[in-house]
Amino acid sequence: MMLNNETKDFDYLCTAVGTGGTIAGISKYCEDNQKVIGFKAVDDDSLENKIFELTLRKNFNLIDSAFGGYGKIKDENIRFINDFKEKYGIPLEPIYTGKMMQKVFELIDEDYFPENSKVLCFHTGGLQGVKGANLLLEKQNRNLII
Repeated sequence: MMLNNETKDFDYLCTAVGTGGTIAGISKYCEDNQKVIGFKAVDDDSLENKIFELTLRKNFNLIDSAFGGYGKIKDENIRFINDFKEKYGIPLEPIYTGKMMQKVFELIDEDYFPENSKVLCFHTGGLQGVKGANLLLEKQNRNLII
């Protein structure tokens, strides 16, 4: 279960968004005072309506974090993912969670979140995709994801 007593004290709940299922569940069951932010990995203008139809709540905001498009991996994404793993010991994948965390850090730098806000980011998996991404990157003679 993603939401429980340990998540109630967070002001912001962040998740990567593909089809909208995960954010819909978080939005539907979070506390009334919590704000939900979805980081879109896809360019889909219908997502907001799809999510609302599932939740009937308007407590979420969608932010683009596609960094050039779904499945596109830029060198800046690879650098961020590798630096994040070195610094925090947490592996990220380059399609969803890696891009979400990169955008969250950009928002922090831009003072998007009020001071003393508690921000929770959900790692939704997908690490099995790193191997395939690295095969593609290797063919392109680019840096690999560690």
